[in-house]
Amino acid sequence: MSGEGFTWGTEDRCDGACSPDGRIAGSYLHGMFSNDAFRAHWLAQFGVAHMGSYETTVDTTLDALADHISLHVDLDRFFAQAECPTLRPVKNCGFLANTL
Repeated sequence: MSGEGFTWGTEDRCDGACSPDGRIAGSYLHGMFSNDAFRAHWLAQFGVAHMGSYETTVDTTLDALADHISLHVDLDRFFAQAECPTLRPVKNCGFLANTL
């Protein structure tokens, strides 16, 4: 790795950069780490074991988040408020069914 951009696909298309010592890297390439094979190869360079399927991890995490929200938020009231034609704040609207 060098202080120049990463090369993706062809030599004339570079994206991102990394420090001369290779310890810091960055890229604007969206979704780069959602590719399981690329992520496994990239992390292996740092001695990190494969972390499983990106899609499965994201789906599991989103399902857990949805379950948590449905337990702690009055969704019927939330969606009713969201459809309100005005955008004024509502004092003590009571979106939260339970407080943490």
